[in-house]
Amino acid sequence: MMKTYCVLGLLLVLLLFSSCGKTGDLHYLETTAATEVSETEAVPFPYTPSEDGVLNYGRFRLLGKTDQFQYHDGYLYFLAGRNSTGNAKLGARATHLVRMNVETGNVTEVCPDPLCAHDKNSDCAMYGIGSGGFIVGPDGKYYVMKVYLTPDGFVDSFVQYDAEKDTAVELDNNFTGYSYEYYTERYRIYKDNLYDEETKTAIPRIMRTDLSTLESVQIWPKQTETAGEDEMLFIIDDRLYLTDHVCLYSIDLNGEDYRVHLEGKIPIHAETDGTYVYYTDQRELCRRRLDGGAEERMGLDAIGIHLTEKYVYYRSGEETVLGKARIIGYTGDVITLYGEKLCRYPLDGEGGEEVLYTFSEEIASLRPDDWIVVGNYCYCTYTYWVDPDGDGVYRDGDEVRSEPSNENGRVLTFLRIDLTTGVADVISVDEYGTKTEGKLK
Repeated sequence: MMKTYCVLGLLLVLLLFSSCGKTGDLHYLETTAATEVSETEAVPFPYTPSEDGVLNYGRFRLLGKTDQFQYHDGYLYFLAGRNSTGNAKLGARATHLVRMNVETGNVTEVCPDPLCAHDKNSDCAMYGIGSGGFIVGPDGKYYVMKVYLTPDGFVDSFVQYDAEKDTAVELDNNFTGYSYEYYTERYRIYKDNLYDEETKTAIPRIMRTDLSTLESVQIWPKQTETAGEDEMLFIIDDRLYLTDHVCLYSIDLNGEDYRVHLEGKIPIHAETDGTYVYYTDQRELCRRRLDGGAEERMGLDAIGIHLTEKYVYYRSGEETVLGKARIIGYTGDVITLYGEKLCRYPLDGEGGEEVLYTFSEEIASLRPDDWIVVGNYCYCTYTYWVDPDGDGVYRDGDEVRSEPSNENGRVLTFLRIDLTTGVADVISVDEYGTKTEGKLK
């Protein structure tokens, strides 16, 4: 039998769940290096394809705290080596963008230069991304907010980066950022402020940049003094949907053809499947038809929502008091956790609510931070609490985050939860964008 050598660069920590994957224990695989196995015995990266697609109605976020994960065309994108200070430690490469093939688990760097350190001395087009953020646009290009320090002070620069050509074009050198951005194949839609010398105030306005010509024009000003500030929600069929907290309305991408769709306040974190707008109100999942109609309260306890083509995903569950808090700066005297269940509800209503995963038993103190659902998998960073002396009192240092920092070697760790089996794999990626031994931090 033909032999091959398989080096396990990723050690998966399996959280095996009984009762249809809803609860379970923590199990560790033994580390194996340069193991001689047959081709038929080699264990591939487990992957189950799905017919459920990813919804994207044009909304991406740049907050300086970019959403940890973004998905585009078969890849999960995230930052490697990110840390709390924004500065690389001695001998380490600066924060950079990597992508993981969701079918194979292979992680590669977006920067095409394998020797690039991604720092200020390497002339990397994406240097500074760690303190800014990134967007993967529908056109396959990368939109990067770069923030970095020079002898003359901080530099803010927003660039369009083409990885295939390894070229970057600056779109803005006075980028205010920290808000949602919206993209089509042709346009970037974003919010800017126009300073009025007469009133000495900044007037919000919505801008449109043609991604081919880089020409920018204003398409929508703040409408009235009585309404709240106009907030963008999503793009459907070349129409931009907004709320002024009085109604939900839309305009075309030229800033024309104003249409009111719904009267009343719609939260700015609402999402859409193109037919309904979904949101939560007092932890209850709600929806309204975009073509008009009353609010439908769905009777489902929900914390946060994430839509795919077939489901609305959310977290649910009663609050859990973990123990007493003796932590400097912590609000409250007890540690309270919420949303131990990961659930979904079919958009067509057939089948009802499903509980897919429960954070319980050995990981009862773990909760997701940033999360995204792609096909049959949920990817999430997390926070969990440890109680070394078992006295039920949590002190400074007992809160552990999976995000990279200088203290944990700048290794990003996240969970990949299989929504069909209830098995959660722990995946770790080091500061060089290399998968390492996976373990809970």
